Amino acid sequence: MRPSAARNLVALGLGLLPPYAVVLFVRVTQGRLFTLAELVLYPLVIGTGCMLVMLGLVRFVCREPLSVLSPGAGSWRRDVLAGVILAVAFVVFMLAAQPLLARLSVHHRNPDAMTLIVGLLEHPWLMLVWFGPVLWIGVAGFEEVSRVFLLTRLMEVWPGDAGRVGAVVAATVMAGLTHAYQGPAGVVTTGAMGLACSVFFVRRGRLWPLVIAHALYDAWSIGMALASVAGWI
Repeated sequence: MRPSAARNLVALGLGLLPPYAVVLFVRVTQGRLFTLAELVLYPLVIGTGCMLVMLGLVRFVCREPLSVLSPGAGSWRRDVLAGVILAVAFVVFMLAAQPLLARLSVHHRNPDAMTLIVGLLEHPWLMLVWFGPVLWIGVAGFEEVSRVFLLTRLMEVWPGDAGRVGAVVAATVMAGLTHAYQGPAGVVTTGAMGLACSVFFVRRGRLWPLVIAHALYDAWSIGMALASVAGWI
């Protein structure tokens, strides 16, 4: 095995296995619901920490510049536009798939989401924290850096078309499985959106549109839930 391939595999193991193993273990074994404080602090602290670890692994273990995580040509204006277009596509997909998702989730509810929604309504100042650093850094930033980290490392290990396809499949499966706690509907939606994000990155090589799209979509989703529970719509 090439030394660079070995370094990338080591980086993958160190960067992704520990955080996702912990997340899955906690989700499976936890006997109580998360508190509002945990739902706000965990994504920000753990997500940000894991993201910094992955960036460090790219730089010091893989010995590559951080620009490899967004190697495609582009500009902030194009990144924002692409992110907005992706977010709109995700919203349209969710609205179109709503009948199917409703059937998939009929026997499954996400109580953590309700804890978050009620908590934000009871403590409006927390919305600044949640829709700010938690959403953009701890959720969208962490998940999209994780996705691109996985894609780029696998494509370094197995270059070529087969490697790109395998990387996209792996990233899609990871996205779905890590949201299995949300039930079948969560697996389908995150898997489908993960597939779209992975294909976009492989074709365009840009990280920031994925972060922007992810944050905007989640902001829409949480915002609609807030408005529904509060009786605004």
